[in-house]
Amino acid sequence: MPSPTTVYVYKNPKTNELHYFDRRGAYIRDGVNLVFIRRDTMGSEHILNKAANLYADEKAGYPPNCNEGYVEKNGKCVPMNEAEWTEYKKNKKKKH
Repeated sequence: MPSPTTVYVYKNPKTNELHYFDRRGAYIRDGVNLVFIRRDTMGSEHILNKAANLYADEKAGYPPNCNEGYVEKNGKCVPMNEAEWTEYKKNKKKKH
């Protein structure tokens, strides 16, 4: 397993686009000075996988307020299985 790599995150203040560099310094993109945001470590997980996980967390909701189709288990919102989903649908029909 590769060791985590330190990266420096900069943001373009006009476009809010994030840029990642392997060293700290003054960077310019499209004539705009980038603003230093934070120092981060990039482990073995790729940046696109991190983005996908953030989107999945947003879609599922956050415990204890999980979104429709998700239940709270072990402190996370996870998709309901088939039995839980049918039970949920029955209870929802009874309420309306």
